[in-house]
Formats: sequence, structure tokens, C-alpha cells
Amino acid sequence: MQPQVSSTATAGQASHLAGDLLTHLQVDHGPRGLLGRFFLAAEQAVRQRGVYLEFGSFDDLVETNRRNFHTWSQLNRAFDASVAPIPPDRAFCILGRNRSGEVVATQAARLYDIGDECLGDVMQSLRLFFPDTLTPELAAREKCEVTAPAARKLKGRIVYSGGGWYHPDFRGCSLSAILPRMSRAYAFTRWNSDYTVTWVVDALIKKGVLARYGYTNVEWGVRFSSAGVVYYEGALAWMHHAQMIEDLAQSLSKLAPQIDVVPGRRRA
Repeated sequence: MQPQVSSTATAGQASHLAGDLLTHLQVDHGPRGLLGRFFLAAEQAVRQRGVYLEFGSFDDLVETNRRNFHTWSQLNRAFDASVAPIPPDRAFCILGRNRSGEVVATQAARLYDIGDECLGDVMQSLRLFFPDTLTPELAAREKCEVTAPAARKLKGRIVYSGGGWYHPDFRGCSLSAILPRMSRAYAFTRWNSDYTVTWVVDALIKKGVLARYGYTNVEWGVRFSSAGVVYYEGALAWMHHAQMIEDLAQSLSKLAPQIDVVPGRRRA
């Protein structure tokens, strides 16, 4: 059965939409057949693990992070709606709930259309995190340092993918190999992004978590500090949309190659 497509619901408005993520997902850009098959196979694979996906609000994400500090570090400020407003047409949040309705998995993405500017400059200027709310006080207190060489080359429509968390009861079942790919794929088909980027701590690279996410381009480093205290240090990982499409095709062959129904295209 072909999923029903809502022409009015958007990811930013979807905090009240429970259940089937595919009902509110459209394919606008990219290879429609491949993307549609991937979304269906990935969603089915997640359901088989007892997790049910939906679009949620960034307030949901902040609250989930607050409730799970014992297993999840501080949410990145790019996804923290309490720090600065997040444009609903340039960001989305995916929540995974267990059979009891509790949030047990999260993933988010945010679009930055930076044109001919390089990612490194935009990050170090703090406009990536405070695009409309950067005050002199914030600029004096907060600092972002980017030394990864690739950050000088990445330009255009860039998606930051992050906000990933999995409840301890749902770790070790390959959700980290599925949800980041779903997030990248949806961001691409919605915004026609050029690159997807994220940053990750060294420990996750050594544990193979970043490889499970699908990233193969990784460079050190990214550092965030506040009032002179470093609170995050990691590597920059990135993926061009052509590489992402190739990765999805390979992932699809491992998920459910027999599924060939695709979500519909968004209609006016």
C-alpha cells in the first residue's frame, strides 16, 4: 500500500503527529525510486526493532535531552530551541518511541544555505548557532575554533546532522546505522543539500560509531568553549550528496531490497 502524503504538514509543525513518519514524508529531490525504497525499508527495519518513528518538535528534543542527562551529553546548541529560535522550514527532528510511547531514539538536521562562504568561517563567527540572536555578550563569551582543512572548502547548502541519541535498552541493534542515514536522505530530498556535516568526539570514532553512521571523510578538529572553558572537542565529518546517494544504495541492499513502493511527491 502506498503511504498517504500530507501536503500541509511540515516537519517543524509535526509535534502533534504521532506514529507513522512515512505518512508525512515526501520525496522532492534526488532519485525518487531509490529514496522511496530506502525510506520504506529503513522504517520497516526500525519497526522490527520495536521503535516507531515520527516527526517531533525541537522542544520535544530539548526535553528528551534534559530527562536523559545520565546517558546523553548536552544537546548541541544548533538544536537547542531554548538557546535561539529554530526556523521550522530549515530544520526537523525525528523521534523514535517504544511500544509504551516513550522516546528512545532521536535524530535531527538543520539546513544552512551559506552560499560562497566557507563552513569554517560561518562556524567561527557563531552564526551557525546564533544566526539572529548573536549579541556582543555572547560573542565575547562563546568561541568556536575550526582547524579541519575541509571546513575551508565546504560551501553551498550544508546540512548539519546531529542530535542523535539511543536509549541504553536500544543500543547494539543497529539504529545508529539507520537513523542518521534517514536524516541525511530526508534533508537532501527536502532541501537539495550539497553536503551533510557533523562533528564527533574521538572516542566514538575509535569505537566505530562514526563508521556506522556512514561517514568516511573525517578531519580533526572542532572545539567549542564558553567563558574560556572547553566543553567540546572533536572531529569534522562530511559527505557530499553524491556519496550519500551511493551509501544509501549500498545500505538498501542490506535492509529490504524487495520493497519497491515509494512515497509520493509533494503536491501544491
